[in-house]
Amino acid sequence: MGTSRSNGDLSWVDPIIGLRTTWDLSDRVSTMVSGDISGFGVGSDFAWNVMGVAGYRFGLFAERDATVFAGYRALGQDYSKGSGANRTSWDMILHGPVVGMAVEF
Repeated sequence: MGTSRSNGDLSWVDPIIGLRTTWDLSDRVSTMVSGDISGFGVGSDFAWNVMGVAGYRFGLFAERDATVFAGYRALGQDYSKGSGANRTSWDMILHGPVVGMAVEF
């Protein structure tokens, strides 16, 4: 038989430092790179996030009010709290493609 685990919720607050920059390559094409680091042992031990996307602006309701974008994102998190049987711990990296659309009102 395996071990039994009860389901529970975890929540915490992390301080975060981030940076985002966007470059307009033309009237309609842009790129955006963003990243942040957080945790510092306050909530999680350490977490990070980076994303790079390319976007294309077009008119949806007004001239150039929408942007479709595609790119790649990676998120890492190291978290551990408690000890012994009550210890909760993980160290993970999630990454993959991202697509989306932004509309300005």
